[in-house]
Order: sequence, then structure tokens, then C-alpha cells
Amino acid sequence: MDSITTTVELTLQDIQRVTSMAYTKTPMVYALGLLMIANVIILILIIAIGLVWDRRAFSDSLPLYPFLAAGIGIPAAILCHAYFSKAEKIWNENSHLKNPITYIITSDDLCIKSSRATKTLNWVQFSSFEEDNRSFYLYLPTNQFIILPKQYLNENKESEIQSLLYTKLKQVKRTGTTIGAVAIIILLLPMYALLILTSTVYLIQGGLR
Repeated sequence: MDSITTTVELTLQDIQRVTSMAYTKTPMVYALGLLMIANVIILILIIAIGLVWDRRAFSDSLPLYPFLAAGIGIPAAILCHAYFSKAEKIWNENSHLKNPITYIITSDDLCIKSSRATKTLNWVQFSSFEEDNRSFYLYLPTNQFIILPKQYLNENKESEIQSLLYTKLKQVKRTGTTIGAVAIIILLLPMYALLILTSTVYLIQGGLR
């Protein structure tokens, strides 16, 4: 293929997107998300049963509220912190990302010209790549990544680069995430089954008084 040259300007949102793609496809994030959903469902159940039986029943379930609040708030705080802080740290510590970056793409290598340096990487130096509707994301074994936004490419160039990447690199396969999440959920199920049963008994007893 002929060389393709394009100059891009990255944003903090681009960094947030690539860090979130790597972070949100892990078992722990799936588990935290499901933990939040489970606590929301239990909270709704408590409110619903309390309204059906007797509003006085809410007093019996007061000891559960701190645990439910923690089960919703703590995972949300962890996810938000991981999503925003990591991207901001990368953005602030790498000032060259805030300036235009020129990529020269050939069938043999990728040349990167930034305000900091010019670097040429052979395709064998990359470990994998993935893409979404906004960008191509190229990963190096050193936990570094390169973002190539599609908005700077016309349809033909985007198609050529896509074909090249599929030929030269392996696409990211985040295996094990589902299995890991299921394992964590199975470990949490007995606790939540007991919590649901306890809250239901509390509310029914309160409503029958």
C-alpha cells in the first residue's frame, strides 16, 4: 500500500475513551456494575414492600440502608475515579499529546512525529489493536497506546488502515472477562440472597404489626 500521512489533534476525551475501553472490559468492573444494580434492585424491593404493607415497615429496614448506600456509592466512586483519574494523569504527564501529531503509515511501519520526538515503530513491535466508531487504538507491550482518530481520515484511507491492521496485528480479545465476572457474582449471590430474605422478613413483620 502507498504511505498514508495524517495529522491529528487528540483530546482528553480520546484518552478517556481508550482508558475506559481497557478498564471497563475487566471482570472487576463487570462485578462492580452488577453490585450496584443488585443494591438498586434491593432498595426498590424494600420501598415497594414497605409501601404495600405499611409505611411503618421502613423503620424495620433502617439498618439495611447504610449497606445499600455503600453498595451503590462505593462501586460508583471506584468506577468514576478509575475512569477520570487515569486519563487525566496520562493527559497531564504527556504534554506532547496536546499538540498536533503526524502519523506516516506504511505496510512496514508507523512513523510518529510529535513535538517531543520522531519515532518509527515496526508493526511487529505492537501487541494488538482495537477500534470503535471514533478511532483505531494500537497497543504496545509496554502498556503504551497510540490513538488514530478516524475523523482525520477519508473513507478510503480508513479502509486501507483497517485492512492493514487486521493483516499485521491481532485484534484485542478480552477473554476471561465474562468468566471472571460470573465467578465474582456467584460468590456474592449467597450474601444478597440472605439480604433480600432478611429485608423481606423485616418489612412483612413490620407491616403485620
